[in-house]
Amino acid sequence: MLNSILKYIADAIKSIFSAKPAEISPIQSNPIQQVPDVGIVAPEPLSPKPEVKMMDLVDAIKLCVKKYEGVRETNGKNRSPVIDKIITSHGGGLGSAYCAYGACQIVDDLVALYASKGHKVSFDIYKTGSSQTMWAKAKDAYKLGKPKAGSIVIWKHMNGNWTGHVGICLSDLEGGSFKTFEFNTSPDNHSVVRDGEGAYYKTRPFKDVGDMHILGFIDLQKAMKVL
Repeated sequence: MLNSILKYIADAIKSIFSAKPAEISPIQSNPIQQVPDVGIVAPEPLSPKPEVKMMDLVDAIKLCVKKYEGVRETNGKNRSPVIDKIITSHGGGLGSAYCAYGACQIVDDLVALYASKGHKVSFDIYKTGSSQTMWAKAKDAYKLGKPKAGSIVIWKHMNGNWTGHVGICLSDLEGGSFKTFEFNTSPDNHSVVRDGEGAYYKTRPFKDVGDMHILGFIDLQKAMKVL
């Protein structure tokens, strides 16, 4: 009996060590996808901003004067809220004559208008409340003998006083006259009034009117500097 048991154990052990090992299936895996080498991709260059064309000076002047076309003296001689601001912002006293100060205001408005459109400009104009000082301080290179749109026209009393009148010239000479926008004048086209009751569009003859003599014109185009 013992021999039978030992034989059984021996056969079992022999069977274990003589058995062929089971084949292990290889692990399936997805092949690694090859990414093509495209190198370093440079960013596309930024397109330059399109250059903004500068507004024509005469068009700019006409736009600036438009907001003053209804200005009238409403609070006494040479007084209104708008006139007071024009005078005092340029160093004048309330109630002062304001034709020259008005021209200075238009120059300031031009600078602001161009700045709003992305252009920094300045005007080489002596800012003053005196028409005669404005003319005396103007550079000879800017002075003209004939009307030109986009200039400042200066008159002088021929009686010898250091007084006169200032206007913004809106046209070239046309049939012996030129168009203006003027502060501190009247609607009368038959005389050059330097101490009127408001701001008006005018048509002026290119000649002496009464005792008013045209000294000349200051060319704002030549005086303008693009910064």
